[in-house]
Amino acid sequence: MKKQIVVMILLISLSLHIVSAQIAIDSFSADTVQPGEDLELKITLENVGDEDIENILVSLDLTDLPFAPIESSTEQIIEEIQENEEETISFQHIIQ
Repeated sequence: MKKQIVVMILLISLSLHIVSAQIAIDSFSADTVQPGEDLELKITLENVGDEDIENILVSLDLTDLPFAPIESSTEQIIEEIQENEEETISFQHIIQ
């Protein structure tokens, strides 16, 4: 029984990865618009960690908001943000 527990703990510890990368929202901007007009949301993300970060999924939750995506979706993937670097992405929406 002890041997099984030790093996299980070893397997669990091998499957855990320590991540030291961190992302912060550096800035967010949008113009003032009226219903029916297009809106561009710009988000700048900064890698404040000590390693490069790959495959970052940025997703907007538009639940209960009068925005509808146009020419884009509510998700984007950033391939990489290098250590201490920034990446700006934009989302196109229409105000309903």
